Amino acid sequence: MNKRQRSVPQNIVAALLLAAAFGIAVSPVPALAATYTWSSATLGGLWSDTTQWTPTSGVGGPTTADIVTLDTTASGTYRTITINSAASNAITGLTINQTNSGTNELSIGKNFTITNAVTLGGSNGGVARIFVNPQTGTTNPTATFTNGITLNSGGVLTLGAFNAPLGTSIVNGNATGNVAIQGGTLIVDQLVKSGNATGSYTNSITGTVTMSSGTLSIFNTATNSVSNDRRLTVNQLNVTGGAVTATAANAKLQISGTNSASTFSPQSFDSSKILLVLQAAGPQSLELGVQPQVFLRGYGIKTISSTFSGVSLTKLELADEDSGGQGTTLKLGSNLSSSQMPITGGIGRPQASTFRLDFGIDTNGYTFDLTPSSGTFTPTAVTVSTTNTKAFWAITSSSGTGRIIANGFNFTQSVSGTGVTGGPTNDAYTSVGPNVILEAKGGNGVANVLSTGTTGVAINPSSIFRYSGTAAIATPATLTSSRAIGNVEIQSGALNVLSLAGMGTMNVSGGTLIATNSTGLPSSPAGLTVANGATVSVGNA
Repeated sequence: MNKRQRSVPQNIVAALLLAAAFGIAVSPVPALAATYTWSSATLGGLWSDTTQWTPTSGVGGPTTADIVTLDTTASGTYRTITINSAASNAITGLTINQTNSGTNELSIGKNFTITNAVTLGGSNGGVARIFVNPQTGTTNPTATFTNGITLNSGGVLTLGAFNAPLGTSIVNGNATGNVAIQGGTLIVDQLVKSGNATGSYTNSITGTVTMSSGTLSIFNTATNSVSNDRRLTVNQLNVTGGAVTATAANAKLQISGTNSASTFSPQSFDSSKILLVLQAAGPQSLELGVQPQVFLRGYGIKTISSTFSGVSLTKLELADEDSGGQGTTLKLGSNLSSSQMPITGGIGRPQASTFRLDFGIDTNGYTFDLTPSSGTFTPTAVTVSTTNTKAFWAITSSSGTGRIIANGFNFTQSVSGTGVTGGPTNDAYTSVGPNVILEAKGGNGVANVLSTGTTGVAINPSSIFRYSGTAAIATPATLTSSRAIGNVEIQSGALNVLSLAGMGTMNVSGGTLIATNSTGLPSSPAGLTVANGATVSVGNA
């Protein structure tokens, strides 16, 4: 009997012979599962080495219907069993035991599937590890965990990266299936570089990564001309505990699933080193319990909420990568704050005929507080083409009255492109929708300029510009707009209205309104209300 054959019960044999005698077609008998165990507690080797298995395996080692056990190594031993190019492509089940101080490693160097759920863990200082290792075989190997993998304490899943000698590209180890970190470790490993590659590189997990405890580590230290721009892409990320770390700045955790609803609340987090990226071509949401840097790319509505008690974000960047015009919008799912003004990233796919890029902030009835940043809120232009690029910003509130608070507002930006022959001019245009409050809180001399618009880019008459700062009468904050704005409110401090093309009502509930010339206020404002204790000064301030 061939070593790969399984014995078939005699009643099944008799039934098959009877069916054949009468010309009845029958389906093939499925292969019966066998259980294989690695034979040495100290020596590793190749999966395809048939003599290393008990019982002896067929060609290629254990295969599709089989169950594999890698028993505990000798104490203190680091044993690696390598799934090489000659190995089979799949098994049904895998158990890796490690009950002493050794390391029991399965290194996967080709596309390989494990059907049953996998649980990795070790005790007494032991480590059970699966290493998706591109050094050993197929370019960009993928380990598929059909029913997921759980990393308990002592369990490690490592995704490698490799640049071959004389090679100019980097190959990466990837995984498919859900990964649950429950006290174990997920490692995006340091690049092994022997060739001439440069630039960034990405490992991916096609599935949801969850972590309640344990560690997710990105090793992204720059290596021989390869940058520290190391990326891990997952479909969805739900982190409610544990530690998320990186070895250098510019690591990226990228969430790619359209309609994904992710949570990011690790117990500890290298916020200065790791950028969270929502990059789907469609809507996504993210609930934060820490203070991260966030990059919104792809396109669609990206809903961000936060339960963090301090400033919500340290950085917010947007990129529109849809040439069809859908654009990228930040939608508030709670009150948010940021210590850096929102900016546009240096990437994008403008519409082919107009070179237009679209960005939005939907306050959704909440408050977006930008005062932790010392500057004014200036919706920015971006250089992504050799032709003049136009960035259109829409500030809206899809539900209730929403508010953006900043030290000041400047809706005029026109910049010359850098590194582009001819230096194209890239402009930003900002519209303000109904039920939006722009609240300026800057002090002495802060200028608010709401001017820049173009056809179809307007400030809704029901919107409000509110000043609630601390500027003195001698050095007031200022307001200018060459297009009509909505209503104006002054709650504190001194605001000098220099020039407005039109406005709604004017409500001075506190502080001082100053108009230094006849164009400072429209000749017939829809209404002027001045509360007791507030003042109005028309003429020279």
